[in-house]
Amino acid sequence: FRMLNKYFIVVPGYPRALAILGNLFSHQSFQHLGLNMIMLWFMGTRLHDDIGRGNFLAIYLSSGVFGGFASLAMFTLRRNFITSSLGASGALCGVIGAHLWIHGADYFKILGLPPDPFLGVTGLGFLIPLVLIDIWGLRKIGKVGGAYDHYAHLGGYFGGIVGGEVFKRQAAQRKQLEIERRNAALRIAFQKR
Repeated sequence: FRMLNKYFIVVPGYPRALAILGNLFSHQSFQHLGLNMIMLWFMGTRLHDDIGRGNFLAIYLSSGVFGGFASLAMFTLRRNFITSSLGASGALCGVIGAHLWIHGADYFKILGLPPDPFLGVTGLGFLIPLVLIDIWGLRKIGKVGGAYDHYAHLGGYFGGIVGGEVFKRQAAQRKQLEIERRNAALRIAFQKR
């Protein structure tokens, strides 16, 4: 119990560097764990299939660290030193943010809705309201019943969007390099004739 309180929960009054990473792997209740794991399965598998294992782990862990740091920093700035933060919600918001950012112009349907011929909602059409909900939730911070760490969620979204943008730019660079190689090979082939 002593080790869990030291390395798997973020407390602004006693900040520890490893707790920023360790809190991603601890949850307050089975319901908290279950909800996070369902979201990880639902959105994480899609992002993993798009970008690969290494990039997925980088986005997941960095978004979780961004989220934990945002939570720690904001609670410290508000002089709320006894609040604690734990859970993978910031990392999951990063996964969701990265997937929706990468597919920002793609259309999504949920359970086949809206029906054809309607296109559905774009990735950014989902992402923007999710971020706005957490911004709106900041007004409840410090009041009774504020069970969600909106700072961690927003930090996670930030980390995921940054990671998604880095991935998109790297993919565009790889594509451009492949086109240049193909064009160079075609020029060489035509010069030999």
